[in-house]
Amino acid sequence: MSQQVLSQTHATTTQLQAEGQHQVNLSLSLTIVSIDAEINRSTQVSEVSIRAIGSPLEEMEFKFPVIEFDAIEQAIAQELSLAVTDIHNLIRYRINE
Repeated sequence: MSQQVLSQTHATTTQLQAEGQHQVNLSLSLTIVSIDAEINRSTQVSEVSIRAIGSPLEEMEFKFPVIEFDAIEQAIAQELSLAVTDIHNLIRYRINE
């Protein structure tokens, strides 16, 4: 009997569905020591590298679809929940044509 039950093939139509996205809020205390932004005018994308101390996250990298200085600083400030003036004081730009 067990031979017969175990050797049978079963067609399953049950599908797994994942509903919603799970989010985790993370708060870190870190000190940003430098922000480097490389602006690529041909692709209209800015790549930003942020170096920090006092946290396991010593370097963070972002890509933003903007190339204006003010827009880049605003995007970084929003991403890190910081004031734009803090970003402005730390950022260095490199422009690629």
